[in-house]
Amino acid sequence: MARTADPAVRLALIEAAARRLATDGLDALSLRRVAADAGTSTQAVYTHFGSKDDLVRAVVVEAFDRLDREVRSVPVTDDPLADLIAVSAAYRRNALANAHLYRVMFGLNPLGLTDPVSHFRGESDADVLETGLAAFGGMVEQAERCVEAGVLEGEPAGLALQMWATAHGVVSLELAGFLGDHAEEVYRAANTATFIGLMPPSRRPHA
Repeated sequence: MARTADPAVRLALIEAAARRLATDGLDALSLRRVAADAGTSTQAVYTHFGSKDDLVRAVVVEAFDRLDREVRSVPVTDDPLADLIAVSAAYRRNALANAHLYRVMFGLNPLGLTDPVSHFRGESDADVLETGLAAFGGMVEQAERCVEAGVLEGEPAGLALQMWATAHGVVSLELAGFLGDHAEEVYRAANTATFIGLMPPSRRPHA
């Protein structure tokens, strides 16, 4: 008799797999250990995911889903730059709250995500999951609002990628323990410098 999938067990397996992947890496991932960590059996992995590869894919999808939800939880106001700054803060908040998932989603690429800018330009024919690009899409939308308001200058997808690169770089250093007590200050300063650099010259603050 086939076992019925249980959403709670599925999520527990994803969490357990993410923690194992974050600490031990893909090659050392053991379904038996993941199942034990989740308080269930190895058979439950096959019931909910079908295979080890499917489990890894589910971990990355969950990671991007959480990032997408956090980014899109930022209220939209009549100040697009303030909203963009709030999105940047949400990005870091999600990374710290889900550090195990964050480490995995950028360390593995089972979704086949490549060149997100080309995707949003409509130039990419790659077969990618919308889940993997949804969070980046939220950043593109915020960048587009800033361009329309004249606050930033350039193509929204390209601007969003530069902002993403800055946020990811600083967050990765923070999660690795390199920034200590200065992490928040460094994150804010790095993002502010990026935002200023992307502004039209007439909008940049002058010393």
